[in-house]
Amino acid sequence: MGGVSKSFLQISIGAGAVLACVVLAVWFDWGLMTLKQSVVVISGDAQTQQKTLPPGQSTPNAITPATDSQLKAWSVALRRKLSEGGRAGPEDQLALRSILDKSPLSCRALMDFALSLRQYCDDDGIVAAVFGEVVRHGDRELIAFVPGSWEAKGVLVAMNRTKNTFWRMPVNSDHTYIQLLLVLFNDSIKWISPDDSELQLDLYQAYSGRAECLMLLGELEPALAASEAIPDGVVITDAEKGSRAYGRSLILIQLGRHREAIDFLRTAATVGDRQGTAQRILVDELSIMGRGTEAKDAYADFMRRFHPAAAQAEQYKEKVIIALADERRAHVGP
Repeated sequence: MGGVSKSFLQISIGAGAVLACVVLAVWFDWGLMTLKQSVVVISGDAQTQQKTLPPGQSTPNAITPATDSQLKAWSVALRRKLSEGGRAGPEDQLALRSILDKSPLSCRALMDFALSLRQYCDDDGIVAAVFGEVVRHGDRELIAFVPGSWEAKGVLVAMNRTKNTFWRMPVNSDHTYIQLLLVLFNDSIKWISPDDSELQLDLYQAYSGRAECLMLLGELEPALAASEAIPDGVVITDAEKGSRAYGRSLILIQLGRHREAIDFLRTAATVGDRQGTAQRILVDELSIMGRGTEAKDAYADFMRRFHPAAAQAEQYKEKVIIALADERRAHVGP
């Protein structure tokens, strides 16, 4: 390892630990990124719906959450339960899923119901159950619309509002929420017009999100192909370029292509929202490849940029060591 000190080697983790942490890191980081970058927020839904639908067009389904008797009865029962100090439980979620499986409500009507539900219920599992139907209904409705049309856009706006919640949900054995995200991202890529400035970020997130979903499903080669298929024109800012490089590096690491991953990690360590994480993984990757001097420099850069106080303390420590050595030489004499 060249001149790498023992203390530095102890700080770097091994290859096995890196690979074990990659999936957890991308799940957390991507969830964090979509929370920061999402164009549409819950509180702004009415304004967004108005902006993305042509004048005079309303929800195409005559049935609303307020007129759906089963859904209304379920909502009343849950409100009563919560008002009496109870909490939403698995039985409430099962009952809701049973109703939604047969619901004739449109994608956007279901989103309206989810928004009203959010006002009195903070259980992500309950809301995610509704959001799952938003995506499934939207996926079926889009077939009738022309890509890039106003009708398709209204459905896509509703569908894309589900992804933040899905990313927060735990990974279960059948990957329910990852599969729903994959449906959402594939539909967004197919139906969002590249010229639609309002949905450009959603389109970019669809390309990069599809690659990350495939990675989380263990489909590494398709994930790499998906990450390379992101059109350059869709990447809006340096931050998105950094995120794209970061996602591609994680896929390459799991494929054992460490040398290629290092190049993308260097990009992700200089632009985007994951610079600190990318720099830390870069240190590990350089160590794994036996590039000790580069790893030491990358570690020093990591400490200087992201832990300046600790880096300064390390500099003081080195100065003390040098001073002590000088003192010993002075006592011993020439």
